[in-house]
Amino acid sequence: MGGAFRPWDFCSPPSSSAWLFLGIKAFEYHEHWITTCFPAGLRLRRARSEGGPIFFCLYFAMTGFHALHMVVGIGLVSTIAYLVWKGSTRRSTTTGENVGLYWHFVDSCGFTCIRCFI
Repeated sequence: MGGAFRPWDFCSPPSSSAWLFLGIKAFEYHEHWITTCFPAGLRLRRARSEGGPIFFCLYFAMTGFHALHMVVGIGLVSTIAYLVWKGSTRRSTTTGENVGLYWHFVDSCGFTCIRCFI
């Protein structure tokens, strides 16, 4: 299994799955916008139930905040992969480890968000 070390091989699967998640969320948000479930301010345009406004406000706030942090994480992981590929990293691995910790924290928060709404 000889060959050159390619850091993108290790960074591509998490980034790809993150882009897939963001695409699914964009599709869901678009569907909710069309069906008028998207909150306009703190009130829904047409609430279908008594708890609907609270549910959708929490849903969009939590998943939107998670998506924002995923975009930041994709940028960080891609930057680390590029720096490793160019060979411009120092011997210290602290930056890479911190990016990994950030990515896993965002991932675990995402799982918590999913469990809240299932």
